[in-house]
Formats: sequence, C-alpha cells, structure tokens
Amino acid sequence: DDIRGGVVTGLDVETMVPSLTKVLWAQEEVLIGSMFMFEQTGDSWARDWYGKAYNYVRDTYPLKKYGFPLWIISGDRKVTFQEHTTRVGNFHHPRHLMLNLLSIERMIERGGTV
Repeated sequence: DDIRGGVVTGLDVETMVPSLTKVLWAQEEVLIGSMFMFEQTGDSWARDWYGKAYNYVRDTYPLKKYGFPLWIISGDRKVTFQEHTTRVGNFHHPRHLMLNLLSIERMIERGGTV
C-alpha cells in the first residue's frame, strides 16, 4: 500500500480489486521473505524492503501506546485501533521472530558472506 504503508491481505483475482484490510501475519510474511532473500542474495532491495516493512510494523501494530501488551492482528487500511477483539495472534508473530533470528545467526556464522 504505497499510500498507507504495509501490505494488504490479498487480491480478488476475478475483479482485480485488492482487499484493503491489513493483517499482521501478512506483514510478518514480508519480514520473513525479505530477510531470507537478503540472507541468500545480499541484494539491497531485499534489505530495503525488510527495513520498510519492519518500520511499518513497529510503528503500526504494537498496542503499547494504548496501554496493552499485545499487538493488533488485523484492521482496516489504516489499521485503526479497536479496544475489543475476539482473538490474539499465537503463531505468526513468534514464527517471524524465530525465523529471522535464525537467518541473522547464519549470516553471523558466515561472517556476512552470502
């Protein structure tokens, strides 16, 4: 979403209209994929996309600014805060953290070489 940041959930392939909802797991998949691509290729575009996605996620999804310890897991295009939710994320958030830490460890072990 070049206007609001982040990535939207999907695209209706029949109408080619994007879903304007944003979910945390989709942002985290961008973090995982761009980190893997940077680890494997060293390409600057992968590093740049990781940084762009990371900053967007850190600026948008943590609920600390509203007095809560968790993260927003879904929202509208602006990821508008709503105090009541029906669930919390239990898979993608720790998954993205662990997979990216493993990538960083591998890069350190190789001395930064691709």
